[in-house]
Amino acid sequence: MSQWRRPGSLRKECSLRIVFEPVGLRFQEHERRGIKVEDFGALLMESGLVLCEDVHWISFSSFYYFGYLLKTLTCSELPKSQDEFLDLLRTFFPNLLDMKYLELVTDGLQGGINKLAETYGVQRYGQVHQAGSDSLLTLHVYFKMKSVTFNGEIDAEHYGILYGIGSGIDDTQDGEKMLTGVVT
Repeated sequence: MSQWRRPGSLRKECSLRIVFEPVGLRFQEHERRGIKVEDFGALLMESGLVLCEDVHWISFSSFYYFGYLLKTLTCSELPKSQDEFLDLLRTFFPNLLDMKYLELVTDGLQGGINKLAETYGVQRYGQVHQAGSDSLLTLHVYFKMKSVTFNGEIDAEHYGILYGIGSGIDDTQDGEKMLTGVVT
């Protein structure tokens, strides 16, 4: 996408290097040849992947991702309050589960997605911090956790809650930063 900020303008340089350098992401190319954010948002709206109860979104510690997606889909600033943000989130993504949140409500489980995978005996395919590999691992952990820990059925009360924001979650400073538009 052409309007992403370059790594030099972001505070978490180390994390960005870990994620972007191994895969050869070139921000200058994205600025020059990338898809405009508005066009991407329009295509996502037309895709049928949002505003649809038949689509299930499985994620891990993803409130920043969904914040960016909501800004992209609405072409506007994020709501100023958590309640308004969560209402908007649940409208666009009615069946959303955050595995990090599920980890918190499950007795004794803690750690990142790799730790959960290890706990459930789920194998990773591909490299760490690559979208396809991380997404596939998250999905496999979800199916295993759903089967083993939740006896095949995850209660509706766990949907629409993102780790770091919302009911049942500690309201972190990061969550407040995101809602006030100071996303770094």
